Amino acid sequence: MEIAAKDGAAPSNRHGRVRPQGRRHAVRAPYLVGVDGASSLVRRLIGQEFKGRTFAEDWLIVDARHAPCPVDHVEFICDHRRATPHRVAPGGRERWEFMLRPGEHHEDTESETRIRELLSPWGNVDDMIIGRKSVYRFHARTVDAFSNGRMFLAGDAAHITPPFVGQGLAAGLRDAANLCWKLAWVVQGRADPRILIAMTRSGAPHAKAMINLAKFMGKLVMPRSGAVALLTHRLMRDGLATDVNRIVRKSLPLLCSPISAPTLETQYAVRTV
Repeated sequence: MEIAAKDGAAPSNRHGRVRPQGRRHAVRAPYLVGVDGASSLVRRLIGQEFKGRTFAEDWLIVDARHAPCPVDHVEFICDHRRATPHRVAPGGRERWEFMLRPGEHHEDTESETRIRELLSPWGNVDDMIIGRKSVYRFHARTVDAFSNGRMFLAGDAAHITPPFVGQGLAAGLRDAANLCWKLAWVVQGRADPRILIAMTRSGAPHAKAMINLAKFMGKLVMPRSGAVALLTHRLMRDGLATDVNRIVRKSLPLLCSPISAPTLETQYAVRTV
């Protein structure tokens, strides 16, 4: 894809050339929204850096159905030997995320034998139906601005976050709710294009706040020693969970969309080993 942008206060058409399967097409539009994922081509073409970090740890994700003792909450097992978030997943499944230890290889951990060993604490694996299994790394990255002229970024193209507060999809939905009605009103002539400036000014701080919260939660659920795990457990029992909710609520004024804030009533269970 090629973008030939014409900047200016008055709306004028963008020129894009899209080449699916080697065929060339020309598209003209007054605005462009890049929602093309974490490897966004639009982001690169408009010159936005994707600042942040990729975590060094590999994680094995396993989805399974028919777990003998299904959960209805999010469970963080703060084992310094292998941290394991465990929660409900769509489609009647449950999801486990096992942090790999140094020296463990993808091929070995994704084997049926190894997955059975990892899932054995939750019951008879023969009763489960294993679905998705893959190894990946968490990322914490965002752009400095969600727009460049009349070109915008949203969702994973603008920010990616560790999963520890469940805000990946929710953040993308807030982007859409924030941008779509404004863009529609501008195109329909019902609002001044300057209302789109708010997308640039307000979107990035909100995304950074949520990413920072996810990184903070990650430190709690990934203790590096038995002593740190016990301390984390004690702090959570003594009310740190309330402080986490306070931190989230403090971040809520940064939310720039009319969509409701994420619920804070999700149940969390923290276990140390």
